[in-house]
Amino acid sequence: MAALIDAREFGQMAKDLRRAPKSVRDEVKRESRTRIAEPLAAKIKAAAGSTGPWSRVLVAGVKTRAGAEPTILVGGTRPKLSGGGGPRSVVFGTEWGGGKRFSRVLAYQTGRGRTSGHRRASTAQFRSHKHPFIFPTVGKHMDSIVEIYADIVVKALEKEVS
Repeated sequence: MAALIDAREFGQMAKDLRRAPKSVRDEVKRESRTRIAEPLAAKIKAAAGSTGPWSRVLVAGVKTRAGAEPTILVGGTRPKLSGGGGPRSVVFGTEWGGGKRFSRVLAYQTGRGRTSGHRRASTAQFRSHKHPFIFPTVGKHMDSIVEIYADIVVKALEKEVS
């Protein structure tokens, strides 16, 4: 039965689980976190370990959440980098790289709506450190993720019926 489920149907199956009994939803939530999300988060952490100067911060920013579908969060605010940014600040630049352009961003406004300064914003620091680690890791394991998830759902439904 697991082979019949396509990766495109994964989201719809998780959505349809909302109508299942609470015991089935709880079982799927518990099993998908321990059998899918936590092992995949460990693989993402291992891949993030070689992302360059921000690897320590990115590894600390990988977490799992319980839910009907396996959920992995990459980001957050702790630990801090020397400039005050956290994993959320560097995850997108590390995943997709940065640009060459510097832009001027409004620093703040006075009480009368006049601009009182600008600061420069740039993603140029990521040009030489682009190292995608989230999507390649998930993509490499997507077939097994869908297979395990389908197995979890089928077993939870069979347990409820019997």
